[in-house]
Amino acid sequence: MEDKDNKLNQPVDTEKDKGQEGKDASKKVPEFTPEQQEWLNNLINRKTAEHKQELEDQKASEDERINKAIAEHDRRAKMTADEKAEDDRKKLKQENDRLKAELDRNARIAHAQTVANKYHVPMSMVKNLVGASDEETDNNMLSFANEFSKAIQTGVDQRLAGNKQPQTGTQVNTDKAKKLSDLSLEEQTRLFHEDPSLYHQLAAKG
Repeated sequence: MEDKDNKLNQPVDTEKDKGQEGKDASKKVPEFTPEQQEWLNNLINRKTAEHKQELEDQKASEDERINKAIAEHDRRAKMTADEKAEDDRKKLKQENDRLKAELDRNARIAHAQTVANKYHVPMSMVKNLVGASDEETDNNMLSFANEFSKAIQTGVDQRLAGNKQPQTGTQVNTDKAKKLSDLSLEEQTRLFHEDPSLYHQLAAKG
C-alpha cells in the first residue's frame, strides 16, 4: 500500500510528455484545404505526365537511332566491295563539305566583326549582316552604318529642337517581326534609335 502511495505522489515528468507529444505530432499527415489538395494533385499529375513524355521521347529517339543503324547495315550488306568504297567516298566528301562550309561561315563572321568595329556597328547586328561573301558583308555593314548614323543624327537634331518624340510616320512597324532579320537595314537602324529595348529583344532571337 505504501509503494502505491509513493508512486502516486511522484511528480509527473511533463517535459517527457511534451517530447512524446511532439514526436506524435510530427508523425501526423498535414491537412490541406480542398483547393490546396486539388492544386497538389494537379502538380503531381503534370510532373508525372512530363516525366513519362520525356521517357517516351528518349525511347523513340533511341529506337529511331537503332532502326537507322539496322537499315544502314542492311543497305551496305547488299553492296559489293567497290560500291562500299564509293559509298564511303561520298560520305567523306559530304562531311568535308559540311566542315568547310562551317569554317567559311566562321571566317565570314570573324571578318564581319572586324568590319563592325571599323564602322561602329553593334555586335548584336553582326550575324544579321553577314553575307555570302566578304564583299557582300562589307556592303551590308557600310549600308547599315550609314543608316545608323543618319538615325543618330536625326535623334540629336530632334532633341536639340526640343522634340524628344520621333516624327509622325517614323515608327517602325514590328507587328509581324519575330526577329531582327525580318526588318530591313533601315528599319533595324530606326528601331535601334526609337526602341532600344525591343531592338535587343529581337536581336537576341537571331
